[in-house]
Amino acid sequence: MHNQPLERLTLTVAETATLLSCSKFLIYEGIKRGQIPHLTIGSKILIPKARLVEMVNNGNGNGRATSARASAAPEGGLAK
Repeated sequence: MHNQPLERLTLTVAETATLLSCSKFLIYEGIKRGQIPHLTIGSKILIPKARLVEMVNNGNGNGRATSARASAAPEGGLAK
């Protein structure tokens, strides 16, 4: 038997927010919209590390296209 510590397979919402440099609110919204993979155990929400890394490496959440709030208006202008 090995006495090596087990590697954690999941992250909390707060840890995920820190790693992605965003707020916990955005993580909860991503979960609600199906953009961030998660497990719910009782009232605890956990994010599988491997799926999160895969999502980030692929540049999207669960196959959805990414955008940074693309606007049809020119910079500084208003969309019509």
